Amino acid sequence: MYTGQRLVQFCVLLVLLLDGGATHAQERDLWYVLSHGEQEISSVHVQVTSTGDDNFRYVWESRVPVNFLGQLQETTTKTEYLVTGDLRPVTMRSEMSKMSGATTVRGELVDDTLTVTSVEDGEETTLASKVAGEQLVLFDSCLGEWLAKQPAGTTAVTLQVIDDATWGLAQVEVAALAPEDGDPRWRVEYQDATYNMTVEVGADGFETERFYEKIDLRMRRCSREEAESIAPLDQTGRQVLSFPVDPPIPTPHRLTELTVELRWKGIPLDDFELEDDRQRLVEHSQDGEDHRALVEVFAPEPIDADLTFPIAAEGLELYLAETEFIKPHDPTIRAAAAEICQGGGSALEAVQALSTWVFGYVDSALIAETLSGPQVLSRKTGKCTEFSTLFASLARSVGIPTRMALGERMVAGQWGGHMWNEVYVGRWIPVDASANEVGATFALLKFIDSDTVAGTQPLRMALPASLVIRVQDFALSGADLAGQYESGIVGSVYTNVDYECRLTAPQPDWVLHDDSASGVATIRFEIPGAKSTFIHFVAFGLPPGTPAKALAESRIELFRPNYDDFEVTTNKPITVEGAQGHTTSFQGRAKGSEVESGITEVIWCQGSFGYILNLIATKAEHEEHFADFEDLLASFEVLTSK
Repeated sequence: MYTGQRLVQFCVLLVLLLDGGATHAQERDLWYVLSHGEQEISSVHVQVTSTGDDNFRYVWESRVPVNFLGQLQETTTKTEYLVTGDLRPVTMRSEMSKMSGATTVRGELVDDTLTVTSVEDGEETTLASKVAGEQLVLFDSCLGEWLAKQPAGTTAVTLQVIDDATWGLAQVEVAALAPEDGDPRWRVEYQDATYNMTVEVGADGFETERFYEKIDLRMRRCSREEAESIAPLDQTGRQVLSFPVDPPIPTPHRLTELTVELRWKGIPLDDFELEDDRQRLVEHSQDGEDHRALVEVFAPEPIDADLTFPIAAEGLELYLAETEFIKPHDPTIRAAAAEICQGGGSALEAVQALSTWVFGYVDSALIAETLSGPQVLSRKTGKCTEFSTLFASLARSVGIPTRMALGERMVAGQWGGHMWNEVYVGRWIPVDASANEVGATFALLKFIDSDTVAGTQPLRMALPASLVIRVQDFALSGADLAGQYESGIVGSVYTNVDYECRLTAPQPDWVLHDDSASGVATIRFEIPGAKSTFIHFVAFGLPPGTPAKALAESRIELFRPNYDDFEVTTNKPITVEGAQGHTTSFQGRAKGSEVESGITEVIWCQGSFGYILNLIATKAEHEEHFADFEDLLASFEVLTSK
């Protein structure tokens, strides 16, 4: 989801330093820490020095460490601003280093034109913005210091800032909160209302605290030691809006009815968008700050496929526009979209073609960041947000109104925070290019939609503190094989009607244990006398077409943090009962153990199902029982009608 790059950009906006009314900027060396709720998420180091020619150089460095599903990721940014003695912009240069690559941005304000050039993946992009009239322009990072220079009694100021998140011009309204008392606090309102904040100035004239109201993001001054010791932001569980499906739904692909109970605290209902073409708000109640809502997900009527594109429906202009991450006017995006949709046809057919293309083109990744459509097109990798920004860029480029939707996706017994698209083809319908799903689905539960990625983020950042999801009611269609087979363990044979499969242990003395939970079928195979050998078979629901390779490689990253001397020895495709699959083997020592382990996993996908068979043992027992593991895999069969 959308958390990585934008988090860094929020950090950029927080480096605002005040000097208490001096004629020129002051030299300084200060440290800050940023927090979201109770979690410290980033440190910022700021140094300001004189250049000796009446100009000053601001150099700041931010560090955002993230633990994403056990994988340590860190984004660092170093930006240098050159300003005049009265803080007017001269030039700037920013270098951001992420796991997926580096980005360099340089900018210059000459007369009334701001020119910004970005270099990423060897490609250079230049944008120019005009200053509005004679209005004052400042770097965002100098705004606070400029405010500290204002005469006593100043109550309101309007100006433009060079927004450090987008490197474009933003209109800002500033109001003193208590000018008659000399209270050194200011309320800053950005035109798009994304960054509204309160700034507090200390007795020394420097900023001591800043609070972003909508996203619960706070900055405070601290020591160098404290800033350098912040722990990585834990991006697991609640932080990534991941919850078990409770009660479990064993086969979500067979859902015909679904009602979900949501509970949260302190977020107005109006901040959500819980009703659309495929879900409705059935009930809402509030007790103080505590909210409870029942949301019903349903299958709407079939889509009328007669509408052609480009679509020029009145009031949908925002959903065709270019934004920070959605780039329909980019030449590479235009060319790709024209090639995909060259056959013409209806808008719905174009949407289906674009979804299928994006699904096959982008490889799933674990890196937590947000890339623009052209960046995803170039790198061919990303998370759900990247699938969405690429799809939105392509769809808007051919005139199909597209918006961003944020909520939950039900996969393998878990709700997981997710981003997808909605397109207007006569009415709004969901499109999840990461699963190649177009139209009705019970797997998606929407919380909010927006014409921009940023528009979904205030709610995204507020939800982890209190959100609870529980399935209130559901109904399933009958299993296709019901009455022909019976699920369960009989001797050395395991049968599952819901997941349409059967598995037979290679030796009759093996003991099978059913450890299924949370809507995921899990069978443990016990080999007599082999206490250090663990073999598990897992079956779960998946969107059709999910690549086994992406699942297998994500599993490697889940194992990696738990082992020392971790080494991948096999990583290749495989076929299981005619289905696409992938096998991986790795070895290492479990944390705190001196014994070397061997692990082999095979993952394969068949229709709406995914399957895992793995072998975890000491290295010696892994070699001893590997042939049995292969025999067990070979016994897998897909159940068919008799």
